[in-house]
Amino acid sequence: DQRQHLRFIQSWILPRRSGLTPNYGSMVGDAVAAEARRDKWAHIVGDVASQSTAPVLINQDCNVFAIELRPDGVAPPLELGPQRQAYMLCVEGSVVTASGASLTRHDAAELKGPMMLELTSQGQGSLLLVFEMAKTRDGHSDV
Repeated sequence: DQRQHLRFIQSWILPRRSGLTPNYGSMVGDAVAAEARRDKWAHIVGDVASQSTAPVLINQDCNVFAIELRPDGVAPPLELGPQRQAYMLCVEGSVVTASGASLTRHDAAELKGPMMLELTSQGQGSLLLVFEMAKTRDGHSDV
């Protein structure tokens, strides 16, 4: 439908080892998918080697979550364990974290666990993606 907006975000996640058959996935952006992420974290990508029920499965220890917050909405806390990290992308709108850091459209942040990610939408609402994975050793964190 040419009257509807399209959000296209392409991301590449390397498989856990070479030689694995690539997994490509997509989701239908219908009303059911919109409701699944409205003011709550929707688990949209998971590891094929886990018990994940995410609609898209990949060959990597990585989970992708999406949330669409209403204006001034508060996201349920998203826990990052002690050996986990995440990259958060603000696709639309703006949010502020419990620590006071703010992200606006197209901003990104690197997060290191252990932590509880707490977000509040600012203005007209927001759409966020979080790519959660095993922690690297660099020790860097933006939030």
